[in-house]
Amino acid sequence: FRSPLSRSQTHRFLKKNVPFTDWFRLEPLRAYHRVVPADEFMNRLAPRYWAPDGRVGHCWNFPDRECEMKRGNPFKPFWDELGVDFVDERTYQLSNDMDDPRNVDEWKRRFPPDEYPVLALKGAPASYPVSPSNRHIQGFFYWSDAIEE
Repeated sequence: FRSPLSRSQTHRFLKKNVPFTDWFRLEPLRAYHRVVPADEFMNRLAPRYWAPDGRVGHCWNFPDRECEMKRGNPFKPFWDELGVDFVDERTYQLSNDMDDPRNVDEWKRRFPPDEYPVLALKGAPASYPVSPSNRHIQGFFYWSDAIEE
């Protein structure tokens, strides 16, 4: 996957996505969950599981507002650098409190894996700041060797 972190290129008035592995190591994260870098996913898995004619973007939003997955920065550069265009954009209104099993069940009902092998979301389905019950996940993030140098 790619990091939502970006760095400015002052000579071009744009933001450029930074590969996640430029900032963090993947192996410690793999001890917590399955992890695939974005470029590997797009090259190896997307052709099988996320064909261009089936790419739907989802935004948390009120029903009367548009999703606009690629509107603005960092959203447009993020998806453009991955070569992603959406055939449809939909809104959803689900809680991000995964400590409540009812919310987990609702996400599974709304987005069953057989219909949605890939969920493209405009933003993270999480609270900010991170909820206390998820702080332990931060322990799986280690700076890359390049950052530590």
